Amino acid sequence: EGKEYKMPSCWEEVSVETFERGVELSAKVGEYASEVQYTLEMFSVLSGASIDDLKKMTRKSFEELSNLFGWLQEEFEPSTSKKEFVLDGEEYIAIENLDSLEMGDAINIELMIKESNESNILGNILPMLIRKKKTIYKEGGKIKVVPEDFNADEYPATKELFRKKLMVTDVIALKGFF
Repeated sequence: EGKEYKMPSCWEEVSVETFERGVELSAKVGEYASEVQYTLEMFSVLSGASIDDLKKMTRKSFEELSNLFGWLQEEFEPSTSKKEFVLDGEEYIAIENLDSLEMGDAINIELMIKESNESNILGNILPMLIRKKKTIYKEGGKIKVVPEDFNADEYPATKELFRKKLMVTDVIALKGFF
């Protein structure tokens, strides 16, 4: 019908939001009476295509699309080198040493983890682990780059920004701290 959808071709092209939706769906795989229905739902999550549009595919197209998503069966390798991000013109930096967190931040993270499940924990904690970049100028002209303090007022907007714009392979290693 002339519609086009952007399909990821590898894990590096999967956003945190898409990953979370996929994890949520995969937790329900046992509830599906039809493996094809489950696969169509997963294609919908990955592509943004509606189920109705996907149901109009031919069997041959379905098999071709299934072959394109073979990479989903592979374990993905987290990118461990990515510590800085530029999103919507703002620079962000990951907290590298969790021992440097203030106790208030540690409490916030602990509470968020308790309120999270396997599908949404990553998106929920990212705004606490990745923060706007701040430059500190010290005596003698020395410059130090550090993460800003956590801003609870910006949490919802930052969470959505990260879910949509960060790729899961770039940030999944941060979840490993917990």
